[in-house]
Amino acid sequence: MSANSSSPNGLGERLNLSLSRWKAKAGEMLDPMKELVERTACLVIGISEEIEMRQQDCDELATKLAWVMEQVLQKLAPESGGDRASEATAHIVLEALTTRASDIDTFLQSRSSKVQQLMSTKRAETIAKFVKDLDEMRLKFVEVRITNVSQQVAGLHSPSIPAKHPEIPSKPTVFFGRDELVATIVQLLLRDQACRIPLLGTGGIGKTSVAVTAINDDEVCAKYGRDILFCSCESTPSAEGIIQALAEALGLQYDSDARSSLFRYLRSRACFLLILDNLETAVYSEDGERVHQLLAEFAQLPGLSLIITMRGDLPPVGVEWEEFDTLRTLSLSSAHRIWSQIARKKDKKLDELLGRLDGLPLAIRLMAHQGKYFTPTQLLVSYEKSAAKLMKNPVRSSFSP
Repeated sequence: MSANSSSPNGLGERLNLSLSRWKAKAGEMLDPMKELVERTACLVIGISEEIEMRQQDCDELATKLAWVMEQVLQKLAPESGGDRASEATAHIVLEALTTRASDIDTFLQSRSSKVQQLMSTKRAETIAKFVKDLDEMRLKFVEVRITNVSQQVAGLHSPSIPAKHPEIPSKPTVFFGRDELVATIVQLLLRDQACRIPLLGTGGIGKTSVAVTAINDDEVCAKYGRDILFCSCESTPSAEGIIQALAEALGLQYDSDARSSLFRYLRSRACFLLILDNLETAVYSEDGERVHQLLAEFAQLPGLSLIITMRGDLPPVGVEWEEFDTLRTLSLSSAHRIWSQIARKKDKKLDELLGRLDGLPLAIRLMAHQGKYFTPTQLLVSYEKSAAKLMKNPVRSSFSP
């Protein structure tokens, strides 16, 4: 840092290091000059560290002001098409931010010396009050996000990857607590005979992540090569829709009979792996009977291994499925590992917050991303507010498995 730099950051640490070196050279001898140097150096270090701490308060204030303003701009963008809850929150926050920004501007414009500004206890208290008010505004946005998380976990679908081409999705970067299950699936996929694997459980439990992790195993990829097809059925509520999606993903040419073209192709493959993700959309639709028939036809293909993911406890009838238990929630230790890999902030309320998420990987991951900016204590308060809102206005699923 140059002598002309206006920021004191790091000066206290540098002075401490310089003082330690000076004392090492001065030795053990005691004299008035050495005592004066040490006393003065300690005083200067204390002032430097105090000013640095106060400067950090200003940096924090500026950062949080900008964060809140960016959120307002995003939620109120003309082309955003955001949900009404987010827009309403943004309007409320904007009114509060306008008032508080005016107060901060007035405070910063007040005339006093630089040292008085930096060392004043009243100044520190004022900045702390501003920071607290901004944190409350930031948490308003988090409440909206957490409500959306709760809605997803309560029964809405988790994000899926549309099958636009035969490429398979990459395995998740954050994945803990399912190693034994993935290993079992990999062993089944590597055996000589085809297998039919049902991955069942509640929304957000991690079914898709397990499937994607297994099919990205090196040995699985080596065995099946390009003959792995991952298809999201979330927006495909019919057997015919699934057939057309698979045919298009494989690039098959057909006139009006996509079924024949698809099955002709699948029969030609000695070894093929098909993953049907979020299959409950089709299974529980009005076309559910034809979907069951389609799955039974897939099961008749000797070279086709099939993995399905769907909400519920029982797989579709008509197929001899491998025996798999419904996916269980993650342990607290696995939840901690997810949190530690994503979030930056921890405190004594972390265990309680993770406990409220019921071991659901999707909820833990989404909450951990909020943990980059907020403490578990802050998030727990927002989560409880959001849960109370959901109790008053419960989310209803479009079907009941």
